Amino acid sequence: MNDIEKIRTLLPHWIDHTKSHGEEFAHWAGHIRTAGQQESATALAQAAAALREVEEHLRRALTLAGGPLQATQPHDEHHHHDHHHDHGLHHHH
Repeated sequence: MNDIEKIRTLLPHWIDHTKSHGEEFAHWAGHIRTAGQQESATALAQAAAALREVEEHLRRALTLAGGPLQATQPHDEHHHHDHHHDHGLHHHH
């Protein structure tokens, strides 16, 4: 697998991962705003907005690279998470 094929396989994962974290940031911003942490909530909301921008850049990179490539090699050919990605501080709802 050459580098272009690898990036076309990796980018969809990175896009999903970035989107998931952005949604979590927005979710928690709402919770802490309700708890009276306005400034912290604003900072988290700004982080969520920044990740939406990152996601758009990643999508553009994927499009320019030729779009998603379905992996035909075993998953160990690229960076793949076979585990739930839990940093211990957030919950997926």
